Amino acid sequence: MESKHNLRNQYRNLRFQKSEQEVIETSKKICDYIRLMPEYQNAKTIAIYYPINKEIQLLDLMSDHDKRFCFPKIIHFAESSMDFFEAGNEFVDSIFGMKEPTGRYVDSSEIDMFLVPGLAFSKQGYRLGYGKGFYDRYLKGIDKPKIGVAFDYQILDEIPFHDEDQKMTSLVSEKGASCIQPS
Repeated sequence: MESKHNLRNQYRNLRFQKSEQEVIETSKKICDYIRLMPEYQNAKTIAIYYPINKEIQLLDLMSDHDKRFCFPKIIHFAESSMDFFEAGNEFVDSIFGMKEPTGRYVDSSEIDMFLVPGLAFSKQGYRLGYGKGFYDRYLKGIDKPKIGVAFDYQILDEIPFHDEDQKMTSLVSEKGASCIQPS
């Protein structure tokens, strides 16, 4: 199996090869599939992310006015710590090159489901992120739906994982959604 470092580089490069139009069209399909998921339909508060580097764009979901959306904000970079906040009136550029929310803090107990970005996912639900462990630390011990959001080519038979890596409960791509069987 390839190392996480090599896989990160490979899948980051593949994503950069996508045209903006491809990202927009695929993102729309994925948002449509998310809206069909029972986890989404039953959720009131949803954790999403502001897309960077040609990630799947989920901001269209914010037009669903019966939902409340919150976004990650890095609290302590050195400790790989983040929390979630409502969008507020705008997003601001962080020192890490990401857009961050300006709204109020949202406790994890208020969040009904998490839509999680990644560079790749395994069919078993393991996620390959950027390597700092922000999501793994945050999601540890949280028993809510964790939906990995991916382009179909980012879903692999397997990826290397460690004990601290948090499994997703489902994956969604432009080809649909699939549940992960508990191990």
